[in-house]
Amino acid sequence: MKLDPRHLFRTPAFQVLFVALFVLVLITGCNTAAAKTAAPTEVPTAAPTDTAAPTDTPEPTATPEPTATPEPTATPEPTKTPTPNKTKIAAATATQAAADKLAAIAPDLEKMGFTPDQGSLFWFQDEAMTFVSKAYREENLDVLSLKKVKNFVLQTEVTWDSTAGFAGCAITFRLKPELNEGSRYMFPIMRLSGAPAFDLEFQEYSETVNLYNNVIFDKNISDKAGATNILSLVVEGNKFTPYINGKKYRSITSDKLDEGLIAFSSWQDSGTTTCAFSNSWLFLLK
Repeated sequence: MKLDPRHLFRTPAFQVLFVALFVLVLITGCNTAAAKTAAPTEVPTAAPTDTAAPTDTPEPTATPEPTATPEPTATPEPTKTPTPNKTKIAAATATQAAADKLAAIAPDLEKMGFTPDQGSLFWFQDEAMTFVSKAYREENLDVLSLKKVKNFVLQTEVTWDSTAGFAGCAITFRLKPELNEGSRYMFPIMRLSGAPAFDLEFQEYSETVNLYNNVIFDKNISDKAGATNILSLVVEGNKFTPYINGKKYRSITSDKLDEGLIAFSSWQDSGTTTCAFSNSWLFLLK
């Protein structure tokens, strides 16, 4: 007889056995789960090694609490005061003085036939330039400027005195830089006991040529002790025109020198001679 396996599963004995096996499996699974959820075992830690005692640390000093910083007050901007430029002030002063002087000499220029717009005021000096000659045939000379000039109008007031002998005061022009050793023209006034005179001269080293051929005596020239005479001289090209105390004298022509320095001088044969040149000015012609 052939056994059907499905019949075996329906027998009571098999069903009891199956239930018993199921209960056993259930109990075993619970125990395993309980074992897995148990608390972990503590791992003992090694005892700590001895730690050296710390050295004494000084207590920090107390820091004072900062005081309140005052609010800065606004600093006013300084008032701008212009700083004077001394050079510019001096130049401006000199320019103004020159303008004033030019206006003052305009009438004298016009008397000699010129106007201020025909040139420029180059040099002026109110203070006296004084020359004293004491030795025999001594001349004292000083140049007004190192600028060589050609055409000009020059005027000066000459106060003179002499103790004895033949003496005079002079304007020197177109002077060579060698001064007394070089060539020059001269416009001197001379005095000798009641016989005042003047002339125009050309000098070259020791040679003197009188351009008028002779000195010109004229009582228009005051020769008293301490007297003052106004000398004016116009130089245009080769023509020279002298004036004394406003009086115009005959013009002279000469082509020996075309330009040079200008100087004042005193000279004499003997005694002591003094010449003081003041209120002097030099106007350069265009």
